[in-house]
Amino acid sequence: MDSQKYTSPYAKLWEQKDWREVLIQEIKTNNPNAKITNKAIIEQYFKRYMMLQPSDKSNLIVNHPALLQVDKEKIDKVTNDTMLSLVNATAGCTVASLLFYKLLLSKRRIFYDFYRKGRLSFVKKPLSIFVLFTTWGAGLSYGYKQTIPFELFKQGMYKKYLIEYDKVYL
Repeated sequence: MDSQKYTSPYAKLWEQKDWREVLIQEIKTNNPNAKITNKAIIEQYFKRYMMLQPSDKSNLIVNHPALLQVDKEKIDKVTNDTMLSLVNATAGCTVASLLFYKLLLSKRRIFYDFYRKGRLSFVKKPLSIFVLFTTWGAGLSYGYKQTIPFELFKQGMYKKYLIEYDKVYL
């Protein structure tokens, strides 16, 4: 395991003398009869880590002290693929909305008057396209944010970094 590269500056802090002493003291405070083993020290470290982190499991994995470089690259790939598909979906929905407007609604008087008459008519169309793109992006981003944790779960990241942390090091 020593040859594996960790991404976090907090990786293996329990091996440092001052951290180790603090963790041993916490274990003794919680249970004076507890046997001090390397596994108990690592468990105490991760209990402390979980208490200080937000409850979002995806953030716990991304900021995890034991996150391996290989797993970070997998997470980055999932995130980048998801964001790219979000941008493509947003652009596609915007184009579809504009085609819908052009084919069905552009001949209606209310839209014709809005875009062709009145003050700042040259600004209204680009501004409305921007608002349409932003609205689609905001609407679709919620759904895409839900897919990232699902992909991390499918790849076994939750199990590896949140439940079986002792198997990563011991």
